[in-house]
Amino acid sequence: MTDAHLPTPPQTVRASELLEGDDEGFVINAYLALQRQWPDPGGYGHYHWLLSQRPQARLEVLREIARSASAQRTGVVFEDDFPAEQTEAPRAGDPVQARLRYLSACERLRVPQLARQSLELQALLSGVSLEGIGEAVRTVIETSMAQLAQLESRLNSLQSELADLRARLHGPAAWPTEAPAEGSPAWMQRELLRLAQRVQTLEQGRVGDLPGRTPEELKRELADYVSAMVTVQTELAAQQQVSLALAAARGEVPPAGEAP
Repeated sequence: MTDAHLPTPPQTVRASELLEGDDEGFVINAYLALQRQWPDPGGYGHYHWLLSQRPQARLEVLREIARSASAQRTGVVFEDDFPAEQTEAPRAGDPVQARLRYLSACERLRVPQLARQSLELQALLSGVSLEGIGEAVRTVIETSMAQLAQLESRLNSLQSELADLRARLHGPAAWPTEAPAEGSPAWMQRELLRLAQRVQTLEQGRVGDLPGRTPEELKRELADYVSAMVTVQTELAAQQQVSLALAAARGEVPPAGEAP
């Protein structure tokens, strides 16, 4: 994937498009939309705590992030389509439509960010030497495993939701037990663990224990794993759309828990 083919995040965002989701998902999307970055631990913790105390403060949070120096540097146009005197976010209307708006925002904001980070990582790894590959891979493994744990949890919740909806439509059906599909969170978790073992072997100087694995091959494999995360994120969004469509067809409201 070249820079020219990367999906691009919206240059103009409206406040009304960013209010959906649970507190975690709302804060993440607000940062991605306005600052073009994942929230830092301090900012995330601050806004998450604020919303736990004042759930109606989402509009206030958006305006504060939009005024930040980081947001100003991105050049993103923030359209505050609420009256200046309005300080509380409006109540959500139809839950299914609200969730669809949230998932749409996730797709517009998160997929471009993951794709760009994947490309940047591949470029970074292309210049990593054998001596430096251990530290580089370890950093990626730590961050990737945390993301995979979240993805896996959300995917399991989604599968349970889909199984319940399908059972209501067609009767109960057993989930097949098989090896994890290539590109799935379980598959990537297994592969990242294997890669972590290789890194440990490299750091201990036991390169001979990795027959047929050159530094270039290790770097290419790592880049492939990270690229696969973009695919999984997109597939997760697609499965959520199926879940919502099934719920809408039955006139049912999906569970309240949001998947960021």
